[in-house]
Amino acid sequence: MARVDKINYYLNIAQTVAERGTCLRNNYGSIIVKNDEIISTRILWCTTR
Repeated sequence: MARVDKINYYLNIAQTVAERGTCLRNNYGSIIVKNDEIISTRILWCTTR
């Protein structure tokens, strides 16, 4: 199995984070990385009307 480069590693984590979102239209996930350490993750949450 080939080793995944850093960019794709972090993109895969952001995609996994996005899957936790609750919005039916759009799911976004983001991560903040500093010195190869994940500082924060964020999910787009939707509110119901």
